[in-house]
Amino acid sequence: MAILPGILAASPGYLLDGLSDCYGAYSLRQISGAATNVCQCIRDSDSATQDFTAAELTDGTLTTFGAGTHARVKTLYDQSGNDNHATQATLLSCPTVVVSGTAQLDGNGLPWMNFDGTDAFIPLQTALPDIATDSVSSFVVGKFDATAMSGLESLLSLGRNHPGRLYVPYGYNGEVGWGYASDWDAVTHTADTDVHLFTAIAGSTQGDFECWEDTTSKGTASLESADTSGVYGIGGLAYATSYALDGKVQEVIVFDEDKSVERAAIQSSIMSFYNL
Repeated sequence: MAILPGILAASPGYLLDGLSDCYGAYSLRQISGAATNVCQCIRDSDSATQDFTAAELTDGTLTTFGAGTHARVKTLYDQSGNDNHATQATLLSCPTVVVSGTAQLDGNGLPWMNFDGTDAFIPLQTALPDIATDSVSSFVVGKFDATAMSGLESLLSLGRNHPGRLYVPYGYNGEVGWGYASDWDAVTHTADTDVHLFTAIAGSTQGDFECWEDTTSKGTASLESADTSGVYGIGGLAYATSYALDGKVQEVIVFDEDKSVERAAIQSSIMSFYNL
């Protein structure tokens, strides 16, 4: 794993080591030196559960657990150190990581969570409540499985209700959109089905809300202050089928701080790992 350059050079190699103010960090890889298990999976055949390290997701342990059935991510363990773990209590609403005994992997052999476009969703409103829309940074690795989306298919939502809205990002009707505060489509651009790193930052250091696809800025919006509210999470805007993601997610990191100074270094490390 690449070591972050510059101000983060003292890190031993894990993304979060040397970074402050991480609110919640969820990934199918290890991104903190203090982390052990990254997720708990549940299988369809008997609802048995098992914790997994990042290595066990690809060394055959997961496929053995899910042999002949589906295995799903029930809990994403928070690697920020805050114990803000994210759990989906309903079996069939957990995203799959094994389908009929076959592990769900990207083109680099890395695991990802498959959100089925029906009702798969991992809620975050209890794990990460009351995020200030004028002091937040998010980094999401994922993809949309189609571009002709008829509902707001969100990779990550951090606030559902106006004015505490953070859709970072969603896909809808051929576009990737970024909903911010009072504006559900503050920034939009053409969607594709490739894996990307989606970054959004709002804060006083940066001076506005800005979003990026990989390292390319996609636009800005004026800074607004509100606390997030409503039902929100990974793979949807709310626990409702009309907002369910048909796509994949590998990593979600949320800071309750403007990380514009560290942005380029964080992006570089993430993109290097996922070969983006």
